[in-house]
Amino acid sequence: MLVFTRDITNLSQVESRLHEYEYRDPTTGLLNRKSLERSLETALAVDAASATTIGVAVLFVKLSGIAEVNRIYGHRFGDLLLEDAALRIRKHLSPIDDLFRFNGDDLVVVCPENARKSDAAHLAQCIADAIAVPYTFQNNVLSIRAAIGIALFPDDAENELELIQHAASASAEASNHTAPFRMYNRSLHEAATSKLKLLSDLRGAFDEQQLLLYYQPIVDPEGRILGAEALIRWQHPELGLLPPGRFVGLAEESGLIAQLDRWVLFAAARQLAQWNSRPGFYVSVNLNAGEFAQPDLPGIVVGALKAGGVGNPAQLKLEITESCSMKDPALVVKRIHELKEMGIDVWIDDFGTGYSSLSSLKQLPVPVLKLDRAFVIELDECPEDVVYVSTILNSVRSRGKETLIEGVETLQQYTILRRIGCVAMQGYYFSPPVPPEAISELIAADELLPKAL
Repeated sequence: MLVFTRDITNLSQVESRLHEYEYRDPTTGLLNRKSLERSLETALAVDAASATTIGVAVLFVKLSGIAEVNRIYGHRFGDLLLEDAALRIRKHLSPIDDLFRFNGDDLVVVCPENARKSDAAHLAQCIADAIAVPYTFQNNVLSIRAAIGIALFPDDAENELELIQHAASASAEASNHTAPFRMYNRSLHEAATSKLKLLSDLRGAFDEQQLLLYYQPIVDPEGRILGAEALIRWQHPELGLLPPGRFVGLAEESGLIAQLDRWVLFAAARQLAQWNSRPGFYVSVNLNAGEFAQPDLPGIVVGALKAGGVGNPAQLKLEITESCSMKDPALVVKRIHELKEMGIDVWIDDFGTGYSSLSSLKQLPVPVLKLDRAFVIELDECPEDVVYVSTILNSVRSRGKETLIEGVETLQQYTILRRIGCVAMQGYYFSPPVPPEAISELIAADELLPKAL
């Protein structure tokens, strides 16, 4: 009789390793998302069956700053940072609490016997404080931040998936408001649902031709119209006419901003061609930082001008924010020169809201700085502001540039700006943003603004 034997030791080890890979994150060794869902399902079932329901707390910990570390120092540095952050969090957990890697730089803490808001809030604050302490790796001092969302069972959710989703929504809200943590409430869920609906509507707005441009006149010191800034609006079928503040941020978050910028560029070029009868009249268009950095931007602009039938490229001005101009100065200068060779000027918008100085902007070959409206608000009430704005105008002019001042809303502000030598202005005192037909009428009438002048 022959007897066959088989050593199952190695097989058991392999099965054990496979099981570990199934439920643990290979990079950090933390329990993974699949393990989180199983653990929560069990914890919720035990709590629901208990005679005295204690509850379960979920803390969704979104770490910001690791992606930047990955980009600059490499993913190994980012992984070490994530592991260190996990160790810091563990120091504040009880023996029955668990820590999971949900995905990317998102971690989740599950507290099976904790449904008191005060306890969960205290834990969240401790975690946020621990994460905020700078990290040192190979003589590099790095900082990251945690935005934590808290959801409780049974108050905030009926099952494990809802609990995670609601904690994640609260975490996103904390990120938006730079708060260390936020408790979930139903209004957050309603806001998130409305946001998703608005995003879905925005995707369809292009094909449904719901987007349109309004234009705000730019005038000289006499009130004569020089040009206009193109400002996008959305004629929503249910919500009415929406200003850019309601949807541009959403476009940036969702990756639709490039499509939106290009739509504005092409639409403005088509309209500009219809105003060719006014010599020297120009239209300025705002560009997102990401779009301005694209290497094919000059080609896109040429395509817009050709498609619109604009014969003189100098009639189109492109605006980028001050903060955009400082992100990668070398790239910005390169792009400005490329556009300048085509006859198109780039302006710096919202000047004075960032951290750049006039000396740094001297390096940028731009002819116009648009001074932010914050400098004008108290101009007619504060003599110091008048001196400050006058100094800026003179400093800018001494560097071979001019200043366009936004946000002029009163006769007093206009009078002061005219007296101290401002060469171009824009604001509600002259005109709010209006449909293109109204600009056509102003051009045809050749009237001074405001019409009372």
